[in-house]
Amino acid sequence: MKKAKSISAVVLAFCLVVSMLFTKGGRAAAEVSPAQVNFQTAESQTPDGFLPDTGKEYGNRGNGFTYGWSTNHVTDARDHSKFEPDLKLATLNQMGAGDVWEMAVPNGTYEVTVSIGDILHPDQIRGKLLLTAEDTVVFANEQAGGNWQHVKPDGQTYAANTVKVDVTDGKLTLDSKDSATKNIQINYIVVKPLPSQTKEVKINHQTLYSQTPDGFVADIGELYGSRGNGFTYGWSRLNTGETRDYSLLEPDLKLATLNQFGAGYLWEIAVPNGKYEVTVSIGDILYPNQIKGKLLLTAEEKVLFENQQVDGVWKHVKPDGQVYATSTVEVEVTDGKLTLDPKDSAGKNIKINYIDIKALTTPITVDPVELGPVLSMPAIDTTPVTVHIQGEKVKSKDPVIRADGQVVVSQSFIEENLGVEVAWDEEKQAVLIDSLPGQARLKQPEIQLIVKGLGLNPEVSPFYWEETTMLPLREIAEALGWTVAWDASTLSMSLSRQALAAPSTDLYGWASVNAEGVNGTTGGGQATPQTVTTLAELEALAGDDVPRVIIVSGTITSGADFIHVGSNKTIQGADKHATIRGGITIDNESNIIVRNLNMEGVWPIYGPADTIAVRYSHHLWFDHLTIWDASDGLLDLTQGTNYVTVSWNKFFYTERSHPHRLASLNGGGAEHEDTDTGRNKVTYHHNWYANNVDQRMPRVLFGQAHAYNNYYTASGNSYAIGVGVYASMLIENNYFKNVKNPHQFMYPDRRPAYITAVGNVYDNTTGSTDTGGVTPAGYTPVEPFTNPPYAYEPDQAQDVPSLVSQYAGVQ
Repeated sequence: MKKAKSISAVVLAFCLVVSMLFTKGGRAAAEVSPAQVNFQTAESQTPDGFLPDTGKEYGNRGNGFTYGWSTNHVTDARDHSKFEPDLKLATLNQMGAGDVWEMAVPNGTYEVTVSIGDILHPDQIRGKLLLTAEDTVVFANEQAGGNWQHVKPDGQTYAANTVKVDVTDGKLTLDSKDSATKNIQINYIVVKPLPSQTKEVKINHQTLYSQTPDGFVADIGELYGSRGNGFTYGWSRLNTGETRDYSLLEPDLKLATLNQFGAGYLWEIAVPNGKYEVTVSIGDILYPNQIKGKLLLTAEEKVLFENQQVDGVWKHVKPDGQVYATSTVEVEVTDGKLTLDPKDSAGKNIKINYIDIKALTTPITVDPVELGPVLSMPAIDTTPVTVHIQGEKVKSKDPVIRADGQVVVSQSFIEENLGVEVAWDEEKQAVLIDSLPGQARLKQPEIQLIVKGLGLNPEVSPFYWEETTMLPLREIAEALGWTVAWDASTLSMSLSRQALAAPSTDLYGWASVNAEGVNGTTGGGQATPQTVTTLAELEALAGDDVPRVIIVSGTITSGADFIHVGSNKTIQGADKHATIRGGITIDNESNIIVRNLNMEGVWPIYGPADTIAVRYSHHLWFDHLTIWDASDGLLDLTQGTNYVTVSWNKFFYTERSHPHRLASLNGGGAEHEDTDTGRNKVTYHHNWYANNVDQRMPRVLFGQAHAYNNYYTASGNSYAIGVGVYASMLIENNYFKNVKNPHQFMYPDRRPAYITAVGNVYDNTTGSTDTGGVTPAGYTPVEPFTNPPYAYEPDQAQDVPSLVSQYAGVQ
């Protein structure tokens, strides 16, 4: 309905003032849900909307929150629901001197409501009672005539009080100070986040995966909106693809990352109207002097940076050789948003590192932040479950129960009975079973489960129950190569595994062939092993042609550059934890063995594009490697690399959002006839192409390649094996499971190629399984490759899943 024209300007002004009382910077105040905790016994019914506290010591409760007592208070809980119908008042826990209860919360301002009372003893006060929240008094009684008074009138069973507190250490604390023993009968606590204020906010422009500098909040290029960290900011157009992380080059985190933008992109943050001091840093350590054209950046129309054109050439906004520049201006905001505007700057010409905003008049409002999602617990059935492993009944000190119908067991059960290491990664909230922290994703809404480096998606995620992390037995056992059977009539689960002989450590494939003046591939041969623990030690020993056996212990990070490996080297891990993070390169070398190592890429941080990059080299053996998260390719063999064996390796990526999820190139492209013709002879056997690999498993051009006994489980992929450009490939006794296009021709209308496929298993696959030859008009056909010039004994394809899942990767 239209407003009446007779409404006066005074009324309109009044309405505007009222609206500003309920908005901040022209935006509606954020509403967040409070966290409500009920103090009760383990058997009590929890009130709707509340989380239970049963008196356990402080810890992760498995419901999305971490809270609890300084000492065990289970025996001090009471349930009087027979007498009190209101569930949130019917239960309590008793606290007194020295007792502290805490809850992990983000730093900020909170409204805290606490109820105390005991329907059986409504007037009982044994002595002093003092309860504080963050040292703000919630309840206190007074002493009169030598007697302690009640904190509520006689006959009033319960008392509730609300206080406003500030949390600065990440924990909200209830403290009973020097109250008499068990004098406080606490029913529940409600913790409600409130808006707070700050005089300064610092935003770092970075990738999703970058480490945010202390004191900063992150901007990853998302559209303008609430970031869930108390602030509303972002871009007028999505700009996530232009973030960069150079932290392997630049140690100062606030300068190591950036976002690139130019004309047509605005960046804004919601702030109250008023005056601000705005400091912006720009710079790119890779291109310190690069200016492609006009650069003009303003904050609220005040110029921060501007380059000038002299004699038709755009000058830099900072002196040559100076990587970064900062500028500070004072601005006034009148529309509730502080705006950075690149005006008509050339595209991607502004490399912004961070912005620091200081309020000079009105403080900046920090919206309340959600305390966390309430995770639903699965339905627990404690009826005992029997587990048999290889026919033997397992005697477990911890209960084996069911959750949502799935058998779950404790961490110690997995360790003791399945013979694996189990660890916990607090930062990523991940259970690591024979896995490394780098193999988990960023923190997810639910606890992650990583088994032998690969993330699982179980029917029941890990959860906390009775102070124990409970884990889904079936999915873990299957990921470790066990066959699992369930008997519902006897509530028993049986695990069995085929007795597999450990695979031979001998070399098979093209790397074993005598050619190019080299008799097979022996690496460092019988040289005395030398252990390295630092990058400097590894580079000093690996780079020359002297025969050496180098043992890598711990984790060595290559930095932004590759580690160069020279001829006649064996580089291997000391144990299954040994890791090279970054990449190695082999360029115009020969006779090299790399084995039993974790090779972790650094994506999305700027660094080596491939975890292993090889050019112009021959007689190489890559064996029992676990390789993941390269920026480009995991193992790329190009520029005529020849006589190579790739065996017993595990390839995967942790994030499906990665734009280049590529396993292995064998030949760089159709234009490399001069280097690749008659070369690119590679054998791939017993490798596991696993989670999130999209393609190139491998992609073969020019060469004679052989793939046998490989295991493909990279569901959601584009294609597995690609063959093209004069290549001829024998694809033998492999197991393809849940993948698309197991093997296909690449560029069949442009170059000839040939595929021979025998003995493979195609389990729930779709798409191409190309075989035979393709010969475009005007080209000579490629001959089939069916008789490799080396001895080998392929396993049956049906045995590949159990064999490869057990023995591929680091051992």
